[in-house]
Amino acid sequence: MRKHPLPMLATALAAFLTADLLSASSGAFANVAEGDPVPEATLPTLDGKKEPLLGKTDVSVFLFFRTGQEHSRATLEALAAAQKELAGKPVRWTAVISDRFAAAEVAAEVKASGFAGPVLVDAGDALYGTMGVAMHPCIGIAGKDHKLLFYQAFTKINYADVIRARVRFALGEISREEMQKVVEPPAATQGGEAQMVRRFFKLGERLYQAKDYAKALDSAKKCLEHDANAANCLGLRAAALAAQGNCAEARKSAEKSLAADPKDALAAEAKAACP
Repeated sequence: MRKHPLPMLATALAAFLTADLLSASSGAFANVAEGDPVPEATLPTLDGKKEPLLGKTDVSVFLFFRTGQEHSRATLEALAAAQKELAGKPVRWTAVISDRFAAAEVAAEVKASGFAGPVLVDAGDALYGTMGVAMHPCIGIAGKDHKLLFYQAFTKINYADVIRARVRFALGEISREEMQKVVEPPAATQGGEAQMVRRFFKLGERLYQAKDYAKALDSAKKCLEHDANAANCLGLRAAALAAQGNCAEARKSAEKSLAADPKDALAAEAKAACP
């Protein structure tokens, strides 16, 4: 007897909704909760080697992503920015991609993002299945004991800042309260001038990474119109000016940025380019 299509459709819809609710309620990993051990896995890489998912280091950061997806590209760029600012820290950065995606396309997107770390190829989505990856892009952060500390799904605002805060907390550099202020900023700081500063800085940062220094400088100027003393915007302005060979103005912006935030990476980069 032929099955009626409506019950079959209802079953499929229920499964879809269950998966959607699961991802929303229990996080991006259906089979691994915060505090659980992350599965140990060694996978082939894009360049034909083999690398473990987790490292023998204080913190391991791993990303599940796909190609041809705007949020995955933005996540790779956010990780690249975090890597740059946390350079020298005991952190391992890894990305995982299904073998369903063409290696050349994956390599091109990773290179364009600036992400520096092994890209593991998950044959048959075996690791995806073991961990129960319910959405991507998604970042997992594990501690020295290889237990999951955090999962972090994509956010449109402050993503690189959130990743850095998570990692810095895992390294013991900041308190949980300090981390939470970045992960869940007070409502009053999410709009108005502060939000405009973040938006123009993030846009300028991406333009700078793409070596479009004129547009990056324009974004830095717009950023500073909303907060003339924003250290990150001053650092961006300094870096863009230095890249254009305007060292006199670059030094001024770099010095002002570093006076407000001695750890600003772009200001330090400008200062190194224009000693």
